[in-house]
This record gives sequence, structure tokens and C-alpha cells, in this order.
Amino acid sequence: CLDGKWGKEVIEGELYSLADDEEREARVKNVFCKEQLECDYVKEVLRSRGNLNVWSYEELWKRRGELFPHLSFCPSVENDLDSLEKVYLAQILRKLAELECYYVEHGNGRFQPELLTKTTMGSKATMEKYEAWHTFTDEGGEAYVASWHMRFTGIPGRIFFIPQYKEVGMLVCYIGRKLPNVTYPT
Repeated sequence: CLDGKWGKEVIEGELYSLADDEEREARVKNVFCKEQLECDYVKEVLRSRGNLNVWSYEELWKRRGELFPHLSFCPSVENDLDSLEKVYLAQILRKLAELECYYVEHGNGRFQPELLTKTTMGSKATMEKYEAWHTFTDEGGEAYVASWHMRFTGIPGRIFFIPQYKEVGMLVCYIGRKLPNVTYPT
């Protein structure tokens, strides 16, 4: 009976979390067209600075500050990008643009993951067992444990991030294939 709901901006339902064994009502943003991933800020960036036509990971890394001014990146992300096949590039750009839009529109308040697509937190068991895999260092040498992540669509991959990083925005800690977790340890 979802056919009539696909065109709605928000789908209401009940969310059951295996992590905390709770059930609660939820309102989930339904992304059914690319225009929903574009906020006014990104549209302005595209008008004033060109576009998101980035053709390589090297170009993405060089233009990251221009394209995503509210996202900081751990230095290790450059190496993460170098190890990925080109097939990931379009999804990475979309996900980073979505994080940028989210921060522009909601960044000063409480983090609301339900406003982002395919965004969840690592389970307590995963974070305890694989904390070292989820620990990243920012440009200043400070270590952070990143639990929040966005999943790619159709290909195995994640973007791990810190949603409220200092006063400057979000910290992108890792971009790449799935990291080990208790369900998929390899």
C-alpha cells in the first residue's frame, strides 16, 4: 500500500530499533527526486562557482573547500578516495552535497539524522568492538570516534562523519567501503 506514498515529502510510520529494542513513531523524509537533495545554498554555489561536475577524486579533494564550505575533512579521506573505483564518485558527491545542505539549513540545532537519507549510527556493540576502525584524526591531530554514517545506494560504501564539529560544520572522517561491524566483521 505504499504506491500512493512515494510522491509524498514525508512518510509517517513506526520505527523499530534493534539497537535499543524500542518502537516509536517516525516521520521519514522521502527522497524521490533529485531536486529534493538540492537546497538553496547549493543552488547558489552552482550558479556562482560553476557546478558539481567533478570528474576525479583528485579534483574533488582540491575543490572540497569551495564546494562544501561547511564540511571539514580528515586528512585520511584523501587516501580513502585514492583507493576507490570511479563508480563511487557520483554518490559521494551527492552525499556530500546532502550533508552540506543539511548543515546550512539545520546545522545550529540538535542533530536530526532523519532529515538525511540512509543515515544511521553504528551500534553500541560495533563501536565497542571496532572502535579503532572508527577513530579518525582531524587536521589539528585531534582524534574522533565517528559512529554516524550515510550508506550508498546499490554499492557497498559509507561516509562516516561527526555531525557537530566545533563551530565550523561537520567533520567527514571516512569515505569508502563498509567498515567492519558486528554483523559483517570482514
